[in-house]
Amino acid sequence: GRGFVGETMQGWLRATRVYLEPRVIVVLFLGFASGLPLLLTLSTLSFWLAEAKVDKAAIGLFALVGLPYTWKFVWAPIIDRVALPPFTTLLGRRRGLLLFVQLLLAAAIYAAARLLRRRVEAREQAKAALREAELRADAAAERRP
Repeated sequence: GRGFVGETMQGWLRATRVYLEPRVIVVLFLGFASGLPLLLTLSTLSFWLAEAKVDKAAIGLFALVGLPYTWKFVWAPIIDRVALPPFTTLLGRRRGLLLFVQLLLAAAIYAAARLLRRRVEAREQAKAALREAELRADAAAERRP
């Protein structure tokens, strides 16, 4: 016989032949291509932010954008099996899920906008209070002999 090594090598070669089938090649290419835009977007964005002298910690936070894609192998099977009663019963599993996710995204964007608005208003109030204090200090300095 060939021995253990020869049989093992033949087994590996038989197992890898499946990757030469046209349908599998297309799926491998599509899988690679689906991750490419995220990679290019994040790396280009990171470069642009660094060129604009944005804080490195802030740039690092942009890496969190890719986190859901990194863990997709964990959450994707769960999403495929979960039923969302009002959405999936009316629209089907995929369309119902898409509508639900779109509504969640809209709510998240709305919440982020309100939070940002509050932060901007608080910053403007702090700047106004600082200007007022500076004006009072200047007026007090002018009154002193």
